[in-house]
Amino acid sequence: MKEENKKYCTNPIIIGGSGSSGSTLLKSLLNRHSKIAIGPELSIFNKNMFYETPFEKIKDNINTILEDGMCTDGWFLYPTTFSDFEKYGWNKADLIKMTLSKESHRDFIDEFMSVFLDKSQKNLWAEKTPANSYCFNEFNNIYPNARFIHLYRDGKDVVTSLIKRGISPYYATMMWLYNTSTASKYKNKSNYFEIKYESLVNNPKEILEDLLSFLNLDYEPTIFTKNDYETDKITSWNNSPTGKISSGSIGTHKNMDNYSKYVFNNTIINKRHANNKNITYRTTQELLELFGYDLFDYKFNKLDKLYFHSKLIISYARDLKSRYFTYRKCYNKNKYYPGGIK
Repeated sequence: MKEENKKYCTNPIIIGGSGSSGSTLLKSLLNRHSKIAIGPELSIFNKNMFYETPFEKIKDNINTILEDGMCTDGWFLYPTTFSDFEKYGWNKADLIKMTLSKESHRDFIDEFMSVFLDKSQKNLWAEKTPANSYCFNEFNNIYPNARFIHLYRDGKDVVTSLIKRGISPYYATMMWLYNTSTASKYKNKSNYFEIKYESLVNNPKEILEDLLSFLNLDYEPTIFTKNDYETDKITSWNNSPTGKISSGSIGTHKNMDNYSKYVFNNTIINKRHANNKNITYRTTQELLELFGYDLFDYKFNKLDKLYFHSKLIISYARDLKSRYFTYRKCYNKNKYYPGGIK
């Protein structure tokens, strides 16, 4: 039974897509709205395992879930779950106690977020974890009135940014390809809204007005002037969440090295996995064309191709090994390896 004095949001906002596509910037802007509260990434709404596990088993294993997390069954595994629940107003003991008192996933989420809404003095919550795109449909089954935002960006620039953050070209390419492809499955739904990163940084007011209209909220000019808790600047891109919006992150792929270009053009989603997950766009070329971006125009000699392909196979094998052990730790099964190479 829900308490009448609690705030329960029936139409939450879920933000998903690839990392390094500007979702932190968008999150910071929306959090400045008087009605919308967005906290740190929860890494829970991106996990099929969460939705598919009967809630009684969630209750039985809540301590393990908080300690060890759960894995997604997509590309980015996100084994950590609820790592920042304290910032939502909970301590571990109270969160476990609350979980044990609930009867469904919806009741649990409602109660968890009600404390955050009360703390924020707002009435609408949103959550941004890029891999949320893996489970848009599953979340919508719990919240039929939910709204979904997919922020996308030129994959070549995304991969360039991720490489600067220490991620391998193969892993970075697969992250963009997989996250963007899974979000695109929801493309024709009425509660889905797409934002092109390049449009957001070049015409932020126009994009925010359109988005807030979609969300049935009034536009507030203070979105671009008010500070919030976000203070960190991500070193691999040129927009600070609280600073002036810049278009300096557009076109950064022009400095990408040849090996990374080769990897980008020769990485695909595993066919078996794509069929299992109903993923339409398996290649970077298909996805770039879908969103109106140009392909890489390059030519390599045979010796370079042989060398680059050998390196790519090694990256593929290393990722497969790492993923296997991560899945075992998270009590999940790696049924269909997502990655692939041409």
